[in-house]
Amino acid sequence: MNTHLISYDLREQGREYQRLYDCLKNWRAVRVLESVWLLQTSRDAEEIWDDLQGYVDRNDALFVARLTGEVVWHGILNSQPVEQIIAAQPAF
Repeated sequence: MNTHLISYDLREQGREYQRLYDCLKNWRAVRVLESVWLLQTSRDAEEIWDDLQGYVDRNDALFVARLTGEVVWHGILNSQPVEQIIAAQPAF
């Protein structure tokens, strides 16, 4: 399993993005900031991006990266799941 960071800037005023949020929740992604999620999956970054890009508009931004190193944080929404995800990572 790999851990991916998913981030987005949703720029379309009045657009309903609930389908994007529902998709991330269904994948059991953990929301760590307003527009940043962590996802543990066997899929690669391109597969995740392919699935999510259908939920955003052309003028929105979408970023997906596999985490492969050290991580530190402050002021995130929910640190307990993040600590569990990091602890489950194999040694780098």
